[in-house]
Amino acid sequence: MLDRSEEGGDLPAWRRPLALRLAKFTAASAVAAAVSEIAFILVYGALGAGPRVAGVVAFLAGAIPNWGLNRRWTWRRRGRPRLSREVLPYVAVVISTAVAATALGGVADGWVRGLEASRSLQVALVAIAYLLPYGGVFLLKFVLFERVVFSDQPLRSPTAGSRARPGERG
Repeated sequence: MLDRSEEGGDLPAWRRPLALRLAKFTAASAVAAAVSEIAFILVYGALGAGPRVAGVVAFLAGAIPNWGLNRRWTWRRRGRPRLSREVLPYVAVVISTAVAATALGGVADGWVRGLEASRSLQVALVAIAYLLPYGGVFLLKFVLFERVVFSDQPLRSPTAGSRARPGERG
């Protein structure tokens, strides 16, 4: 069934909401990644903290806008979040990624200390290493958020994205 409304064009109706959520998730992830990366560079580079401390600070700095943007904007959730259905799975997903990012940042830090390079180049290399796991698990995170963290089983078909009518998810 094709949706030929003003907004739908020729896209199948069941794909439009999913594509929109993916676009919003991408934008929210970009904001969170930028906030996180800036925090990492400031704490690691400017303040001279180690990669673990910088990683934890950067994770917290990015996780807050990531949660808010994705919960309220991408998946249109309002009200009190459900601890076992939303909060705990979300925390598990993002902490797993943060651990990988912090570990890779630590490995990169050990490697760049042996380089005869400027501090700016060392900071840039470690900052890139810190960011890599976030990009690597981007689609996996979307699928986990879509199917586990922010899913409503009664409203969602296992194969066709959301079947909720406007206003039902809010």
